[in-house]
Amino acid sequence: MATRPHTTQRPARRRPRTTRTGRALDGVGLAVRLTARDRWLIHALFDHEVLTTAQIALAANTGLRSTQRTLRRLYDLGVVDSFRPYLEVGSAPEHYTLGTFGAVVLAAERAVDLKDSGWRADRSARIAHSPWLGHTLGRNDLMIRLAATHHTDPTRRLTLWACERICATLWGDHVHPDAYAHYCHRSHQPGHAAREGGRSVAFFLEYDTGATALARVDAKLAGYAGLAATTHPRTPTLVLIHTGTPRREAAVRARLQPTAARLDIPVATTHHALTAGGSLADAVWLPLTGTAARTALLELPTHYRHLAPAPTPPGTWTPDPDAADSGALRWPPAPPLPPPRTRPPAERRGVT
Repeated sequence: MATRPHTTQRPARRRPRTTRTGRALDGVGLAVRLTARDRWLIHALFDHEVLTTAQIALAANTGLRSTQRTLRRLYDLGVVDSFRPYLEVGSAPEHYTLGTFGAVVLAAERAVDLKDSGWRADRSARIAHSPWLGHTLGRNDLMIRLAATHHTDPTRRLTLWACERICATLWGDHVHPDAYAHYCHRSHQPGHAAREGGRSVAFFLEYDTGATALARVDAKLAGYAGLAATTHPRTPTLVLIHTGTPRREAAVRARLQPTAARLDIPVATTHHALTAGGSLADAVWLPLTGTAARTALLELPTHYRHLAPAPTPPGTWTPDPDAADSGALRWPPAPPLPPPRTRPPAERRGVT
């Protein structure tokens, strides 16, 4: 959720770059060395702050070693930065953030000066030492595993993943969710269109670590009610709450049920033990009212009949340099998954 725990973060370890470093290149030099999948990673790291090697490999649908080689190359070029949080026992995975030359590419693509891109030189250090690092990684892991369902079932796709920063830009006067997303199913099988095709759901995600007082969680529903009231006719957007434990889920449900019923806000909850081995798409969601059975994500709109995507200005989710004047985003969020591979294995150079 938007409120994060205040904990002490142990020092992070940073690996050295090889002598073949990106500091010898400028933006023009990088232009011929970055693939479309490299550029996707630049935008994804800017949006979602930090991703581990395993998360990037899952999104890219490639092996861990292949992903490590690509990330090492991008690290040596200065496109990404990385660190490993300190652990008392064992070793943490490599955590990747956007590097200086990645930010240069991002700014060039957006036709702005680097200082106006929103990237800061101390970004990696701030993330590495942030007390909210675990929260950020947990949220990103849930969304990446949801997006990755497309790799095993091409009829299912996460078509939109708006990060916390974009959510604050669009709806910050009312709510501050951890993510906003569109997930859909499109059947390609003849004769199945009427029964299975065309299902979709838009939702806000609140990632609850248990550090936020229940009263503050309950108070968030008033913001979602206020956002729904800005539409005519009033149509709320589904709110999903992911908790850390069954006990926390039970406490959240008991506290929110009367408020959600009074404000007419559709809410469903789950907890980590149910999602750890799968994804948010599975039958892990329990609506606050009306059923005692866990429900799949795409089945929630059949439980809550009157749902709608969150209100946004026209052109919000498409690139439009002039859209900022109308209140929409000037640049849309990064696609949840990288573009498909187009080169034979021996020629791959990007996030393969």
